[in-house]
Amino acid sequence: MPSQTVAELQAEADKAQRNLKAAQDAAAAEAKVKAEPRAPQVVISDLLEAIVMRLGNRPELKLLLTELKAAAHIEEPAPAAHA
Repeated sequence: MPSQTVAELQAEADKAQRNLKAAQDAAAAEAKVKAEPRAPQVVISDLLEAIVMRLGNRPELKLLLTELKAAAHIEEPAPAAHA
């Protein structure tokens, strides 16, 4: 009889997927920072966007962030194509 249930194995797999995604995101962010210097307002915009997402992607905060980006003339990056 197996020592782990299917639910336990699925939970471990889900956790591993989340850890992998976090590591990939961190690596991509580090590569982006090293690739080219960015204007301070772009860095602040990215920081605020990360904070908004951490807080649960609240619509009122996204609206404020969109307004800030428009006022600072910061363009949204094109969505990345997934292979």
